[in-house]
Amino acid sequence: MRPITHTHIPWPRTRLVQGAFTFIEVMFAVVLLGVGLTFCAAMFPVAASQLRRNLDDAHAASLAVNAVASISAHACDQSMPPTNGAVRCPAEFWSTISGDSRNTADPSLAWSAMYRRESGESFAQVWVIALRAKNREIFSSDDFVSPSDEPAPLQPRPVRVTLNDGVGGPDIATFRRNDQTFNNQAIGPGAFLVIAEDGDGGAVGKVYQIGNARPDLGPDAWELMPGHDMRSDSENVEAVIAMVVGRPPANPDQPQSATNPPSGEVQDIGIYTSYVQLR
Repeated sequence: MRPITHTHIPWPRTRLVQGAFTFIEVMFAVVLLGVGLTFCAAMFPVAASQLRRNLDDAHAASLAVNAVASISAHACDQSMPPTNGAVRCPAEFWSTISGDSRNTADPSLAWSAMYRRESGESFAQVWVIALRAKNREIFSSDDFVSPSDEPAPLQPRPVRVTLNDGVGGPDIATFRRNDQTFNNQAIGPGAFLVIAEDGDGGAVGKVYQIGNARPDLGPDAWELMPGHDMRSDSENVEAVIAMVVGRPPANPDQPQSATNPPSGEVQDIGIYTSYVQLR
């Protein structure tokens, strides 16, 4: 009798089929990736701009501290004569402080100043504008020298301005043209404006900051920047004198004049006010 043998017949092996993405899914993922990269790329300029503003704020505060200390060290009747209620930067004051205005550690930073002092008072209120060089790498000694009868490039200069409350819209500053039209050209977005003189003195010392240009209202009309604008129409003023630093001369190697007017970005990065005691 033949023995019974068992034969093992293996089941056929089946290949596992791995799922794949369809062309539509791939295209959808690419679109999503592109949108994400676009948003990421847009964040870098914003972050860089915010970082620069933060650095400027820190530099401005440090410059203001140094400025007040320097002004206090030289404050006396000779260097700070009475201004009779107006905000001024007379030649004797500028010649005293300009030697300390440029930052020695970082020559791209500097400060400018003006003050108000009544006759007989032993103290003065000062306004310090912190500055950063914009059309060159550093400030030079020529930026603090007054050519002939003109103010030095970084010395505050007078402009005549009319301020009108926007009543729900942006407040407007309109500058009056005169023989020294190039002074108005120092105005630009970010420039600080210190009211220096008005009829009754109620607006003297108030600080505003220039915003966007309004060519639809005239060649010398500008909005005031929110946060540094007017609180109400009670601050409306007509053709008052204000002080501004703003834009540098187009050619920084030459004195500012009608043939070398202010141009480019404003140099202002901050403004502070304080009081100093005269010695």
